[in-house]
Amino acid sequence: MTHKYYAYRRYAIVFVLILIVMIVQQYAQFKAYKPGNTVVTFSNGQTQKTLNVLVQDSHRAKFRGREYGQSFHPFDGMLFLYRRPETLAFRMKNVDFPMDLVFVNKGNRVSKILRNTNPKVQGRYFSRRPIIAVLELPAGMANQLMLERSMLVTWY
Repeated sequence: MTHKYYAYRRYAIVFVLILIVMIVQQYAQFKAYKPGNTVVTFSNGQTQKTLNVLVQDSHRAKFRGREYGQSFHPFDGMLFLYRRPETLAFRMKNVDFPMDLVFVNKGNRVSKILRNTNPKVQGRYFSRRPIIAVLELPAGMANQLMLERSMLVTWY
């Protein structure tokens, strides 16, 4: 075997290690928002509003959402995180109360707000555009917080 072969092999090993580190960092960043107490902040450059929310990132939790009358208490809402931008549809099956849905795009901006969604409607509520997060809030809270499209959204 030549010296050149070992040099390429070393480069390949370093490349694979760097790739693994990058993947682990991305995964760790996503998993940093474990279900539990998380702060979400909305900002339009002049004012800032902060909420205490419950984060859900598992497939099952996203599918169930607020089914069967679960209240938001003691949290202000529920944040659903997605690994990559997706166009989504939400349903209100088995939900007994109206709520606001806030869709967040990959630029961490509010892309759409659905206010006072009707739990009696059997249809679905669509994001229309790819999103990375959805925030469920008690009905009327989006108005109370004066949320609007293009507001910056951060969570930690």
